Amino acid sequence: MTTAGTPAVAGRRRSGPGGSSSRSAPTARRLVALMAALALGLSAILVRLVQLQVHDASAYRALAWGQRVRTIELPASRGSIFDRDGQELALSLPARAIYARPPLVSDPAGEARTVASILKLDPAGVRAALKNTGPFVYLARGVEPAAAAALEAKHLPGIGSLPETKRYYPGGVLAPQVLGFVGVDGSGLAGLEQQYQKVLAGRPGHAVVEADPSGVLIPQGENVDVPSVPGSDLVLTLDRQIQFRAQQVLQRAVKSNHARGGTVIVLDPRSGDILAMADYPWFDPNDLTDASWEAIRNRAVTDAYEPGSVNKIVTAAAAVQESRLKLDQRLTVPGYYWLYTKRFTDVHPHPAEPMTLGDILAFSSNVGTIKVAALLGPKLLYQYLQRFGLTRPTGLGFPGESGGILPPPSEWSGTSMGTIPIGQGIAVTPLQMASVYGTIANDGIWVQPRLLRGAVGADGRFRPAAAGATRVGPRRIGTPGR
Repeated sequence: MTTAGTPAVAGRRRSGPGGSSSRSAPTARRLVALMAALALGLSAILVRLVQLQVHDASAYRALAWGQRVRTIELPASRGSIFDRDGQELALSLPARAIYARPPLVSDPAGEARTVASILKLDPAGVRAALKNTGPFVYLARGVEPAAAAALEAKHLPGIGSLPETKRYYPGGVLAPQVLGFVGVDGSGLAGLEQQYQKVLAGRPGHAVVEADPSGVLIPQGENVDVPSVPGSDLVLTLDRQIQFRAQQVLQRAVKSNHARGGTVIVLDPRSGDILAMADYPWFDPNDLTDASWEAIRNRAVTDAYEPGSVNKIVTAAAAVQESRLKLDQRLTVPGYYWLYTKRFTDVHPHPAEPMTLGDILAFSSNVGTIKVAALLGPKLLYQYLQRFGLTRPTGLGFPGESGGILPPPSEWSGTSMGTIPIGQGIAVTPLQMASVYGTIANDGIWVQPRLLRGAVGADGRFRPAAAGATRVGPRRIGTPGR
């Protein structure tokens, strides 16, 4: 029976005591699976973090450091070179190095034309450099500041400049073989620039900075400055005025004699100071475009040649020192002289005639010199050639200095006592022979030649050139055993 006013609900199911648990079981399993997945994921992340922050931390730290920290070299100011009176022969002037960062260049062809036009470069070469795959490339070195400023005013993407110096030689062709020159990196490549590279170059410094990929410095980032130490100035023995006049005379002499070249040396016999030294033809170290190796080489020091008649003074000096011939004594000098298979003659034919040692030298008699050498003998003649410094370098220390060629008596042939006294079969440098005549002028005392008087450090103090390992004191030629 149905009570009035109470609607009947058909088909309604009443839940029993176990209905709720049957529906929550799958949900619990899903939650457990989800928690397990989360735990595994977090474990993997944790393992990866441990690997990154512990095991690989140093590698990533170094990678990050390399990306943001940069070391910029601070070049040292190269020392100047002065003559003996303080006149500049070589100095360094401010310049700029133009570089490119190819990945940042937006228009290689257009920027190449602009750079080439301002810097007077080959557009094709600049364009090739801008297409380089590297992060950095130099476009030009030693650029004048005005030209660099004109280029910077264009604000070309990826193009920049760095400060540097350019070597300048005020005298141009004045003593170029002695001074030498430097490369694009400022290192000496020839002459005194090469010999005294460590003294002139100083010690470069560096700056360590932190910057973002675009080059902007990071505030309060790493910043360490190690200042550079400027190089010392050199004070030479050269006299600028004497050097200039000596080169004028040398040039005229070479041209008037239709010679291929010539060498001049002006030497103070008492101090050994070289007041002038030059070779013709010469070159301008400010522009090496057309300079040949023949013009660059300091032949006064590096090249050996047969001295010829100028070597006769050694034979004469030895004969006087050893009392083998008195100054007023006369020798009968024939017009020719046979020595083994060789016939020696004088330049001008003459009959046999008496000559003093002064006559033999004045007329440059080959025959007379050979007869004087016979009074000495091979051993004594060789000893005096040694004492005059003709068997070793002078000790100047100049790059490529030659010691000449003089074989010992054991290697002489049957005609050597005829050729060597008159300067044949022997090779010497012009500087060696200049030292021989300097010794005669210095009353028989040999003094080692030198080009360097001293150096001036950053403190402004002049320090005389110290005696090096090759520096030897004066010696008297006539004293045996020295």
